[in-house]
Amino acid sequence: QEVSNEYASIHDSMERLEGKVGDIGKEVEQIKNSEVSLTDRIRQVVREELPGMQDRWLIATGSFIVVLIGIGLAVFNSKDAREVLSQHGIWIGLVLAGVAMCTFWWARRLRKQAKDSSD
Repeated sequence: QEVSNEYASIHDSMERLEGKVGDIGKEVEQIKNSEVSLTDRIRQVVREELPGMQDRWLIATGSFIVVLIGIGLAVFNSKDAREVLSQHGIWIGLVLAGVAMCTFWWARRLRKQAKDSSD
């Protein structure tokens, strides 16, 4: 009788363990599936958003180049502008570089603040 009871107890314990192992296997499979799903979703979003980002960058860059060409043509076709540029070019260049650096720093700071507030 005792052996039968021990055997039944062992058998019940093994069945419970099999159930727990099966549950763990299902959970692992669900985690793997969700990782694959997340990876696929990230790829899809990048594929959808990248062309728009490239378009905005190209438009901004193209506009900047056109503005520079326009200013360059205006300056080099004006005798007075060339004289002012030749006399004060070093100061104008330094001021423009300083403004560009400040603008770049300010834009980076705004992006960092926006990123920090979204986290």
